Amino acid sequence: MSMFTKNDQGTDQSRPRQEPQQAAPAAGSVPGTHQVVSVISPGLTVTGNLESEGSIQVDGKIEGDVRGQSVVVGEGATIKGAVYGDTVKVSGTIDGKIEAQSVSVTRSGHMTGDIIHERLEIEAGAHVDGHCQPTYKKGAGKVTQLKPAAETSSKASDSSKTASADT
Repeated sequence: MSMFTKNDQGTDQSRPRQEPQQAAPAAGSVPGTHQVVSVISPGLTVTGNLESEGSIQVDGKIEGDVRGQSVVVGEGATIKGAVYGDTVKVSGTIDGKIEAQSVSVTRSGHMTGDIIHERLEIEAGAHVDGHCQPTYKKGAGKVTQLKPAAETSSKASDSSKTASADT
């Protein structure tokens, strides 16, 4: 004797038919998008380079370079290496360089190394020890040299002397 009965079409009638349910958003996903955030949690140490096509949230420690579309370094996090991304937000510690279109160092951030950027925001209380170069061009790697202020001011004074001699 069978526990299930079938109708003429051969379908199971013992259970009511349920509509497929929408999948729950993945843990660490960004609301409103299908982008998943990779998380290095507190207590986790990664030795080696880390690369993601999406966003990376670092709350642990990384000894190596980090490359992602968006990189967020949490308050207790430490990175010893270079950080590359479209946007980088530093609330923890980075010992290395940053190359990003937009960089934000919060009041709890501690940055030791150069920052190559297009946009830079440093909150009061943040610690930055290095050069800030507003020359970021994705994939270009070409940095223009700025003239020292002494050269610029001496040329200005030479032109003012010439102007006064003509009068």
